[in-house]
Amino acid sequence: MFLRMSEIYEFGSFRLDPRERTLTFHSNPIRLRPKVFDTLCVLVACHGKLVTKDELMTLVWPETVVEENNLALSITVLRKTFREVDPEGKWIETVTGKGYRFLGAVRFAGGSSKLGPQGPEQFSRLPGPKLLQRDPELGALRASLNSALQGQRQFVCITGEAGIGKTELLHAFLAGLPSNDGALLLGTGQCVEHSGEGEAYMPVLEALGRICRGTNGTSVVDLLSRHAPSWLVQMPSLVEPAVFSSLQERILGVTRDRMLRELAEAVEAIAERFPVVMALEDLHWADPSTLELISALARRQQPARFLLIGTNRARDAGESGRALESLTEELHLRGQCNVIRPSLLSEDAIAQIILTQRPDSEGTAQLAATIRERTSGNPLFAHALVDYWSS
Repeated sequence: MFLRMSEIYEFGSFRLDPRERTLTFHSNPIRLRPKVFDTLCVLVACHGKLVTKDELMTLVWPETVVEENNLALSITVLRKTFREVDPEGKWIETVTGKGYRFLGAVRFAGGSSKLGPQGPEQFSRLPGPKLLQRDPELGALRASLNSALQGQRQFVCITGEAGIGKTELLHAFLAGLPSNDGALLLGTGQCVEHSGEGEAYMPVLEALGRICRGTNGTSVVDLLSRHAPSWLVQMPSLVEPAVFSSLQERILGVTRDRMLRELAEAVEAIAERFPVVMALEDLHWADPSTLELISALARRQQPARFLLIGTNRARDAGESGRALESLTEELHLRGQCNVIRPSLLSEDAIAQIILTQRPDSEGTAQLAATIRERTSGNPLFAHALVDYWSS
C-alpha cells in the first residue's frame, strides 16, 4: 500500500501528479497544504482500499509524533476542497473507527481503464505496475493461472507482514491478466475487520456481484439461478422483483451444507464456459463461513478453470487469522494450496527506489543501507522514507 510517485492519477475531472505535487480540476490548479496533499496522494494511490489511520499517519508523518486530529483536519480540508469545486462528487469515505477509503474510479493518465470499487474486473486492461524483487512471486501466480486455464483448480494465498506488498503484488498480477472481452471472468472482494463475527460470505458475494455486473454477467446470473439460487437471492439487485420472489420460494429450508454445495457446483458450471479468477483480500479478517467455503472449493476434485487468490496478513487478526493459517497449512500439505510469501527488499532494490525519485542522488548506496537498516526492507516503510527524504 505505497505510492508510486512516477504515476499520474486522474479521477473525474481531477488530475493528481505526485511528483510535480500538483492537483488540477478541469486544468485549473488547486492549492493544498503539503500534508493535506500527501494525505490525498496516499488515498488515491490506494483507491478502493481501506487505509487505516495508523497507515496514513505513518506515511504522511513518518518519524514524527502527531495527534490524530492532524489527520482528521487534513481529511476535513480535502472534503471541503472537493465540495467547493465538485459539489456532486463523493470521493472520501470514512470507515468508522478504522480509517478512510477513496471511492473514485481512478485512471492512470493517458489510459482509459478504470480502477476502483465499481470496476475491479477492468484491472486486466491496465499495464502492470513495476514491482521490485517480485519476479518469482509473479511467476508463481502466472503458473497457477496457467494450471487453472488447463482445468486444474487453484487456491493461492499471498501471506506476509503488514506493508510487505501483498496488495501491490496481487494488483500487478491482476493488471496483467489477458483482456479479451470478458472471456476470462474476474471478481474481487475484500474482508473487513469486525468487532464480532462478520457477515457470512461477504467478500465472496462482493466478488460474485462484480462478476455478474461485468461482461457476460447475464450468463453468470442465469447459471447462478440454475445452480445456486441460495446465493443469487442474496444479490437482489441482479434480478427482477418477480424472479427474486421465485428465488425466495425455491430456497425455503436451505441448509449451510446445501449453500456450500450449490456454489461449488455453480463455480464449476461457470468455469466450463469462462475461466474464473476470484481475488479475496485480507482473509485474516474472513468470517468462519467464508473460510469454510474456501476449504470446500479448494478440496473439490472435479476439474475447473478456477483460480482463487487470497491475501493474508501473517500472524494477525486474532482467531480469524489463526483459523486461516491452520487452513492454508493443511491445504498446502495436501497439495491443494500454494503459499506465496513476498520477500523483504534488498539494499539494491531500495537503491532503485531512491534513483527513481532522485536520479542525481549522491551516496545512494549508503542511503539505501540506512533505509534497509531502519525498515528491515519493508516496502511500505522503505517507500515512505524515500518519499519523505525526497520531498
